[in-house]
Amino acid sequence: MLKKKALYVILILFCSFSLFPVEVNPEWVKKDESVISTVLTFIEENNCSDARIKKLMNCNGKYTMDQENLGFGLKKFSGKLPGGYMSIQIDYVSYKNKPCRFIVRLSDYEYRDVQKKIDEDILKRFNQYFTKESTIYPPFVEVDEYGNATLQERDEYRFVREFPEGYEKYLKQKEKLVGSCKKMELPEYFQKYYDFLYSAEESLSYGYSSGIAGAQPMGRTAMAELLKLNDKNVFISLLKGDNPCGRIYAAEGLLRLENSKDNVDLINKIFSPLIKEKINYDSIEGCLASTNKYEYYKYDENQSFPGISVSSYMVSDDASDLVLDFSFLDDLVDSDSEPDLSFLDDL
Repeated sequence: MLKKKALYVILILFCSFSLFPVEVNPEWVKKDESVISTVLTFIEENNCSDARIKKLMNCNGKYTMDQENLGFGLKKFSGKLPGGYMSIQIDYVSYKNKPCRFIVRLSDYEYRDVQKKIDEDILKRFNQYFTKESTIYPPFVEVDEYGNATLQERDEYRFVREFPEGYEKYLKQKEKLVGSCKKMELPEYFQKYYDFLYSAEESLSYGYSSGIAGAQPMGRTAMAELLKLNDKNVFISLLKGDNPCGRIYAAEGLLRLENSKDNVDLINKIFSPLIKEKINYDSIEGCLASTNKYEYYKYDENQSFPGISVSSYMVSDDASDLVLDFSFLDDLVDSDSEPDLSFLDDL
């Protein structure tokens, strides 16, 4: 009974606060219009050279692009163009100063509250180039601070421009180093996990737990699902992927399937040019994040890996079997007395 009353308190407060109108600052809206218009003008000019993309990403002069060497000569530049209520995320992947992929993203969460205030002409131009996409990976969930599973939603507006010529040059060079790099086509359910670990766009961390609640990193969840295919070719392909951390998960996945000297030698052969490039990858353990260098693997016939607990971080695609645990409400009330709800009279 006490749990229900405490839950009602939270729901009433949430609904009450959501009824208050939010005043929109016109000056902040102008900043949003300015940054959107800047990006739209760049897109419409259709001149996406390496120099112009980098100039766009540094156009405000206040923020510096993050640069990451992904390996095999591929580089990723990331940055944000801040407005008033929103900011536009730009990710740019290049090979030897030749564009490979240009992605512009705007969070639906930030955009939806101010889009009605933005100039109609800007909105029309925006809708012409940007599409709203759900980047939810339905089986992927995150865990909140109380240990409860919550869906990981990443709805956003996206503009993507591919540059096949630049990426083909990168692939040819990579194939000279490590052999065929053709991406695999898997059943739809597994394809999203494969693409997640392969993609240069994703920012991953290698580890077993992340955050205060110790949630399993999404990269590990993807690896765990791909292990169900029992196909080492999947992980061999990912070893040659575009994501530094995805390759580390691939190495673990391959050795989980078959811990052999041949597989260790194969990993080292593929990682050798990455080690020479001094490529790094991010790792996470709880709240501790670090950056590690690629290293050669050593064969250990007694190598063992910790178990992977997937069920607590997975739900079905339609989330129909997701059960929310409100046991944390026990801490909000005294079990020996009725909660004082008198303050609700003022709402």
